[in-house]
Amino acid sequence: MNTIKNKKMIACNLEITNNARKGVEQWFLNEQAFVTSESAFDLYIEKKPANRQGNQSYALFFDPVTNKRFAKEVQQRVAVMECVVKPDGLVATGFHVRGTKEPVQTNRRLHVIMKFRLNRAGVALPIEFYTELRDLPIAEERSEYVKKRIESWEGYLQIQEKNADVEDITCMFSNASFSSDFTKLYMQCNDLHTKNWKQLRGFSVKVLELSTEIGQVIEAQKPKKTIVIELNQQFQKRARVENWLPATNKKIVLTNFAELSQIRRLRRGFKDLEDGLAANANLEKVLFEERPVVQINNKEPVLEYHNNLNEFQQEAVAGAMKAHDLYVIQGPPGTGKTTVISEICYQNVKAGLRTLVASQSNLAVDNALGRLLTDPATRILRYGRSESIEEEGKRFIEENVALHWRDETVEAVQTTRSMYKAKDAEMLQLAKSLEQKKQQTREQERQLTEKLRHQKNLESELRDIEKKYSIEQSLLDQVIKRSMDKKEAITIANKQLQTVTEEMSTLQEELNELATDKVKEKLSNMQEEYQQLKKEEMYSALQTTVQQTVMDAADIAKTLREWLATEQTFQTARQQIQSISKIGAMQDVLSEQQIDLPIHIILRINELQRGIKLIESGEFTYEFQEWKELFERFQTAIDKTEMLLLSHNFPVATIEKRTTENFKTIQEMHEMIDRLGRFLVNPETKKVLQIKGDSSQKNVVLSKIAKGMSLFYSKEEEVREKGAAISQRQIQSVKQLFIEIKNEVLHFLNSEQQEIKLEKHRLQQRSTELEKQKQTAQRAIDDWLQQHVAPLEHKEPQQIAEQINVLEAVIAEYKQKIQHSTQLTLSIESTQLKITSTVQLEKSQQQQLLVIEQEQRQMVEQCEQLKTRIEEIKSQLDHTIESQLSHLEKVYNVTNAQLSELNKELEQLPVLQDLQAQWEQLLHEANEYDLDEIRKLYVEHANVIGTTCVASASKKFMDEYPVFDVVIIDEVSKATPPELLLPMLKGKKVILVGDHHQLPPLVGQETMDELVDQQKDPEVQREMKKLLNESLFERLFRTLPKQNKTMLSIQYRMHEKIMATIAPFYKEGNYQLQCGLPDSNTMRDHLLETFTFGRTDHLVWLDTPNTRPFYEDQVTGGTSRYNEAELKIIERTLKELEEATEQAKVDGRMNEEDKKSVGIISFYGEQVKRIDRLLQNELKPKHLHCRTGSVDKFQGMEMDVIILSFVRNHGEAGGEIGFAKDYRRLNVALSRARELLIIVGSSEMFTSRTKNASTRTMYRQLKAVVKSQNGLKMQ
Repeated sequence: MNTIKNKKMIACNLEITNNARKGVEQWFLNEQAFVTSESAFDLYIEKKPANRQGNQSYALFFDPVTNKRFAKEVQQRVAVMECVVKPDGLVATGFHVRGTKEPVQTNRRLHVIMKFRLNRAGVALPIEFYTELRDLPIAEERSEYVKKRIESWEGYLQIQEKNADVEDITCMFSNASFSSDFTKLYMQCNDLHTKNWKQLRGFSVKVLELSTEIGQVIEAQKPKKTIVIELNQQFQKRARVENWLPATNKKIVLTNFAELSQIRRLRRGFKDLEDGLAANANLEKVLFEERPVVQINNKEPVLEYHNNLNEFQQEAVAGAMKAHDLYVIQGPPGTGKTTVISEICYQNVKAGLRTLVASQSNLAVDNALGRLLTDPATRILRYGRSESIEEEGKRFIEENVALHWRDETVEAVQTTRSMYKAKDAEMLQLAKSLEQKKQQTREQERQLTEKLRHQKNLESELRDIEKKYSIEQSLLDQVIKRSMDKKEAITIANKQLQTVTEEMSTLQEELNELATDKVKEKLSNMQEEYQQLKKEEMYSALQTTVQQTVMDAADIAKTLREWLATEQTFQTARQQIQSISKIGAMQDVLSEQQIDLPIHIILRINELQRGIKLIESGEFTYEFQEWKELFERFQTAIDKTEMLLLSHNFPVATIEKRTTENFKTIQEMHEMIDRLGRFLVNPETKKVLQIKGDSSQKNVVLSKIAKGMSLFYSKEEEVREKGAAISQRQIQSVKQLFIEIKNEVLHFLNSEQQEIKLEKHRLQQRSTELEKQKQTAQRAIDDWLQQHVAPLEHKEPQQIAEQINVLEAVIAEYKQKIQHSTQLTLSIESTQLKITSTVQLEKSQQQQLLVIEQEQRQMVEQCEQLKTRIEEIKSQLDHTIESQLSHLEKVYNVTNAQLSELNKELEQLPVLQDLQAQWEQLLHEANEYDLDEIRKLYVEHANVIGTTCVASASKKFMDEYPVFDVVIIDEVSKATPPELLLPMLKGKKVILVGDHHQLPPLVGQETMDELVDQQKDPEVQREMKKLLNESLFERLFRTLPKQNKTMLSIQYRMHEKIMATIAPFYKEGNYQLQCGLPDSNTMRDHLLETFTFGRTDHLVWLDTPNTRPFYEDQVTGGTSRYNEAELKIIERTLKELEEATEQAKVDGRMNEEDKKSVGIISFYGEQVKRIDRLLQNELKPKHLHCRTGSVDKFQGMEMDVIILSFVRNHGEAGGEIGFAKDYRRLNVALSRARELLIIVGSSEMFTSRTKNASTRTMYRQLKAVVKSQNGLKMQ
């Protein structure tokens, strides 16, 4: 079990409910046998919605592949256990087994290794495990989310189903023949009647007599009444050994089974995404969220590129390798998308990753694989039907890979052997050269060593002088510092003298301003006024005291009356409660008297009410429930055992109760039942009981069972009595609790009454004290009036206090002035002393400065002499000598190592040449068996696999390649979302390559619009409209962060003048299309000269008037259109091109065998048909390789010259231009030409008559580009 070895194991307590136990015992003897079936379980945990009790539930999926012993017990099926999580483990609430095909591993489940311990609580689960469980998404919700969002994609499948809804065709074949390689069968069917022979391509063919499908139609030849069938592998092999075609019953059935099968694959992709089976768990967010969150990787990869990439291609490759989930590459025409895909594949191979290259078309897959570098480590495999695979890809199909690998390996060996032959002489010459180099290096070392010795002496002298210079310089610095300090001291002394003199003058002026005698006189008057105010303040305070005591006495009298009323309320309640026997009645009394109980009594009342409610509901305690569960289990065990004994005619009525002192606890009694259960399911017991009739062995077994039953009877009664006792005990506890609560309430009421009495006594004492205070204050007032005259006017205490405060402030101010005068006198005397001292200090500093300056001049002269000598010595030193010596030593060592290695290689060369020769011989002599073994190894280790999007969902491919490290999807814009989903499901990382400025997948727009209108769900309808307006690729390129996307901005296909026509389509933010051709005129020279254009012309518009002779026509009875005037211009232009190509060959500009490739394209199929007839019936060019097609079908192709026929030209008021209004279609049309683009059509029609403003602007811009190059030619 490798998975278990690589993951940390979680030890977990497990409790099993009755429901889960029933499920377990259907497959295991008991729960103990279940948990011990594996030492540890390999599980995948899925988060479920919360259960009815509000608990978060989980489902544990047991992997039948890794849990081998467990899987054997459940018959290799997938077991699922429902659980809820507790802090110390899991509680299993259910257990059931599902089918063998039930998926176990999904991206919504947590993979863990878990060891279960039954009923052993106590150890908490790891916090990391809790966090991982919490972060899991609820799987059902995610599935519903995906299902809802993916409904908008159903429209694509409904269209395909509509197109594929074709009845089977039955016919007879007259003649049949095999191809030379027996892979194809040609059948002539003269009675095959169908309107659309082209529709037969892809139909499955079934021969009725064989009752099986033989292959698929790959070609339908209507004129010959013949269908070409590619045979499947079984019938190819049979055709090589026998003629299996029926001789009599030649009836065959053609069915569109393949198309319907493809639709089933697409729909299965929907289901896989809903079920969380995508290799990348983030895929559903990428597909459906407006701005998907992707994991950012800031570590830059170190890459060695093998293709010659430009800066944008390198950015794309590095970004793709760095991305974690998703990377999007926007590739305009000719920008090297295929080269980038090739490089990413190569880098993945180097990193040991397996890559899937997928696309909607086989051509794109084969182009990408064909560009991969030839590298021994890259093993390419092309998967798909061989007839659909291009030549580039056929060498990589399974039947060809062995030969392809052998041929490439032989070529590499031959190249290596040729290299070895030429290398022998080169190596001898190199050895001689290396020996000479060694000797030269030694001589250079000797010369440098002598120079180094002389330099050491100079360096010693230099060190001595530098040391002396350093000392002198240090002394000089000290002298300079002393000089500066003295100058600074003199400056400071001058400043101090000036400051002190000014301070002396200021102090004298301030002292004169103070009139000390007047200040003292005012101070005396104010102090007398202050004493009078203090007396008035005392009188006012006494009056206030008397008034306050009177008010306080009145408040106390009021409070005493209130307390008397409260005391009476408590007394009444206490008398009523003493006779109450029910909690409800007691609460009514308390409520009526408006008495609030303390919180501890309220909590106990709540506890009493809960107990009463439990008794009334019959639930009782958890202990009672345990005994009840045990009693029910005893009843079940007794019933089943009695039935067993009766089935064997045992006299159950004779069994008597038997008591025992053992098995007292609940756990022991459960174990007692389990022991009897294990005895009954024991294989030996079952074997004995299966004996028919009476036997001694059977009687012994039945007696043992009866003995156990006798204990069961007594224990059942014991358990019943225990339950009854618990019930009675709970009722008594409730009664006792009521008595306690009643006593507590009475005690509370009594204590409250006592508190009221104490408070009344306190208030009465306070009233007495206030009366005394009042009398004391009144006596003080009388005394004051006897000593003083009552104030003439009444002043408030606050007014008196304010007057006192003002006087106190003024008195303090005058005192401070007197004190300040004294301080000024002292300061003047001190300042005079400072002035004298400062003058003496300045004279002393000036004398010391003169001495220091003389010493400084002498030291400066001495330092200059030392400095001159130091510079002389330094000019003679060469500091590179040691590095030169070190370099020579390295050169010598490297040369010596090279010489040793070369000598070894010379010795080994003959052996290597011999081994290479033997290897080449073995490869040449490889037989069929060897090649088959090579094929098997190659396929097993293939690391770059290419297939179409739909083929990636075939059963065989999914079985062989369920997951890829990287999935690269090319031409994303041409695939529908359901097609893209199939390969994306397989990728841990997905790289999307495409161009949303080119045409979207071919889906009938009108049909999709109809489906949108028919959709009833507004949310789904809105999503479908978004898909029509903006493709998945376009949305991702718009919303992804810069680290996860890039645009290939340098194109190499077309001349820069042609590129100018499409450049406006690719101006997005910082992105802008550039031309990567160093010299467009040389590299894209079409070499042709005609009457209409010259070699310097690369963009031409043959402009037709918007008049009747040049108007379009419509097919009778059809919708397609054509333009005869444009056909004539195209005919003339092709003739000019034919003549110009022939002349270029004559002039030597082109090789005789070369042909100029010309594509003639149009927006309308009828115009293409008429151009085809023109080429085949009339022009038949010899020097041109012509190919025609609609613009849509030319997407992905490129030619030297493109002639584009616009067709639309009319005088109708609406100015309708049909298909040509889509900028993406125009972009495709303009970007197919490498050297020369010729447009045929009416510029007035498209730039002026068209009704849509944005379309007019688009074509005006095109016309301006053509006109700027002098390419507008009026017809």
